[in-house]
Amino acid sequence: VAQPYRLMPGNDAVLVVESQLVAKGGEDVDVGCGAAFGGAEADEAPLEDGVEQVNNVVDTYGLIEVQLDKKGFVGWAKPYLGRVRAALAEADAARVDAFMSGAQAFVTHVLGSFKEWSFYLNAKMDFEGALACARWEGENPAPHFFFIRDG
Repeated sequence: VAQPYRLMPGNDAVLVVESQLVAKGGEDVDVGCGAAFGGAEADEAPLEDGVEQVNNVVDTYGLIEVQLDKKGFVGWAKPYLGRVRAALAEADAARVDAFMSGAQAFVTHVLGSFKEWSFYLNAKMDFEGALACARWEGENPAPHFFFIRDG
């Protein structure tokens, strides 16, 4: 079952997605009557056998958490953003300056609060491709994911 994603305000270089913890497995059929037949509300019900809590973004896209230090993050960001910049220059040159300004602000923000971030790659573990950056904000039980636009 596809989960909807809520986009949050980002900048000219970054999309922000609010993720959710969702139940996976145990495929019960909901007939639309909620707790009318003695069941508990969705957020009150215990997990049944075969059901696990997963992050909808991580699970849907098969993301794998990776450990990076600041040097590793910068080592990813410089060449990746350079490739995105080159592709964007060909596709929509008018956006390049705003994109690079937003990208530099985002990298600076991540480096300034580095210990608060988690990083994810696709299942191929392609360090030359996109990196998903995640950070818990407020009281949310799941992180917000930050993705580079046009990447």
